[in-house]
Amino acid sequence: MLYLDRDEKQIMQNQAKYKAFLSYSHADAKQARSLHHFIETFKVPKRLVGRETKRGPIPRRLRPVFKDREELPSSSDLNSVINDALKSSEFLIVICSPDSAQSRWVNEEVISFKQMGRGDRILCIIIDGEPNATDIPGREAEECFCEALRFRLGDDGQFSRERAAPVAADARLGQDGRYPARLKLVAGMLGLGLDDLRQRDMRRRHRRMVVVTSASVAGMALTLMLALAAYIARDDAERHREQADDLIGFMLGDLHDRLNEVGRLDVLDSVSIKAMEYFANMAPKDLDEDALLSRAQTLSQLGQAHLTRGQLDEAMSPFEEALHVVEELSARDPDNLARLFELGQAHFWVGYVYWERNDLIAADESWQHYYQISEVLYKADPENDDYVLELAFAFNNLAILSDRRGDIELALDYNRRMIDLSLEVYERDKENETYLQALADAYSWSGSILRRDSQLTASVDRFAQYLELVEEAGRRDPANTRWIENRMLAHRFLAQGMLELGNVETARSNFEAGMLLAQQLIEIEAANKLWQIEHAMMTRRLVQMDIRAGKIEHALQNLESTRTSVQERLTDNPDDDWLQVKVELDLTAAKLLLEQGDNVAAASIADAVVGVARRLYEKDPSKLSPRTALINSLILKARIATVDAGSSQDHTVWQEVLTVIDEAEKDHIFPEAPDAYIRASLYSDHRNNIDNKIKLLHDSGYQHPDFVMVLQEYGIDY
Repeated sequence: MLYLDRDEKQIMQNQAKYKAFLSYSHADAKQARSLHHFIETFKVPKRLVGRETKRGPIPRRLRPVFKDREELPSSSDLNSVINDALKSSEFLIVICSPDSAQSRWVNEEVISFKQMGRGDRILCIIIDGEPNATDIPGREAEECFCEALRFRLGDDGQFSRERAAPVAADARLGQDGRYPARLKLVAGMLGLGLDDLRQRDMRRRHRRMVVVTSASVAGMALTLMLALAAYIARDDAERHREQADDLIGFMLGDLHDRLNEVGRLDVLDSVSIKAMEYFANMAPKDLDEDALLSRAQTLSQLGQAHLTRGQLDEAMSPFEEALHVVEELSARDPDNLARLFELGQAHFWVGYVYWERNDLIAADESWQHYYQISEVLYKADPENDDYVLELAFAFNNLAILSDRRGDIELALDYNRRMIDLSLEVYERDKENETYLQALADAYSWSGSILRRDSQLTASVDRFAQYLELVEEAGRRDPANTRWIENRMLAHRFLAQGMLELGNVETARSNFEAGMLLAQQLIEIEAANKLWQIEHAMMTRRLVQMDIRAGKIEHALQNLESTRTSVQERLTDNPDDDWLQVKVELDLTAAKLLLEQGDNVAAASIADAVVGVARRLYEKDPSKLSPRTALINSLILKARIATVDAGSSQDHTVWQEVLTVIDEAEKDHIFPEAPDAYIRASLYSDHRNNIDNKIKLLHDSGYQHPDFVMVLQEYGIDY
């Protein structure tokens, strides 16, 4: 290590090559790049340049800043490049987080800088974690200060156990915030107080009119005419700008809402694209904060339009760009609750795409930001219904993440909080469609989580409450596609629940109602992928019910028509979602052939389906539908092989079935795993450990007709 005496330190300060050395963990590289850019591009106000401070005369710029570190050698000392950069840097800036606190090289850089006698020129910025968390039992992992920052350097150049108090700006949400924290760093480097940088010269420069006394009267008249023409032109341009802003506001507001209600995605896209062209044609200096916010909202709308078509990759780009814009706007004015609200929305949509991609870690990170922002808004103004709802939505996100991880108790707790908050605003204004939608969503998610907890009757009750609410909304506004879609989904959820409780006729009537609504939606907007898939899957469910009822001809006709339609879509545009639908339809066709005794045709379809289902499953094992399809297709293939072979069993296939089901139970992502496991165990004569599973389903009220039929076939009293 190096330790400089005071003469060497003075020489170094006079010959500093770098304004600062940026020390950070590689895990924080993105934040480091952003901070590096901020410092090097920061323009010191002209009124401050040259002022003498304890740091010396104030410069116009704070650059260069040393950032890039080569991969360090495995020896105990910093390499020569790093040491030279440290010696040639006036300040050391440490990006503090749990990752940097554990970084050996961040710690070594702080030690070296202190041993050079410049501990007073170490500036910290906290981006994550908790300062001095090592003093808090159970929270040690949150520590954001490395050891060298937490302790003082003794006169001998070695560290003592005396605690230090690092100079730190706090960029975390709820603390200084990112932009103010960065200003604090700059102020520290300049030797100024933060208020010195925050002050802005409020006096605007006025143009001075130069009076040329020697000009002729004609010249003066011409000058006045030109000035008047310029004034009129400026006034006219300003008036046109205001009209354009009003039009953009209408396009992004009332027009957008109406187009969304009637499902016109094509026109909605055109509106968003035209708005983006408007912003793109404006000079950067013309994009004030309101225009930037409108741009972010337009980007968000583009992302949502892509989501409606199932285009996740296309949606993520505008969502991320919108997040970048509102992060900057919120950083400029961290106390502005409206800006903070928009920041929360941006985090939500980015998290939603991650959720749809089944990237739970990334989704959790984005939605935790959303929850924290929503909590700040709620605490700032608990009487604001918008903020109450945001917190309700944030709790819902945490509920579905907990549900996905298998923590049902926590998921139900979060969901109850969402229901309570949604009810609070709904009871205040039952005519408000937004409040009704929030409560309906709360009931819908409650039904899904309760079903996973084997509370089938309670689950059906929640879905019935969901349906009741959205039907009321549909009566008020029958042409609004939002309510048509909600009613379609509510009928499907309720039908599935009724089927599992053994109420076949009620299930059928709900499936039929859902089918009619799906057809209505497709007539409005044929390009909507969600509605198309719902229609195809609703057809499959009705085909299955027709087969149970002995309506084979009708079932075959509907099944083959739908299979042909789906195959045409796959031919035009191969897509995993549609491939998944094809797998489900082919499975139904193979089961029907098996029941009719055509084992050869059934086996041919089953072999093909297993291959496709396995590829989809291996592509993303975390998804529910591919795993379910793989299990069902393997069961079907093994059953066909068993029928063909008489009493012999295909043990290899049955073992794969049971293994996939076991993995599903461990991953908490297959709600019907007990049913599938029992069926597979019975078919393969592996009846060990199924009594408890049968009892669990019986106690929950599970009476799915297909399952009951299997138990009867094997003589099991249920």
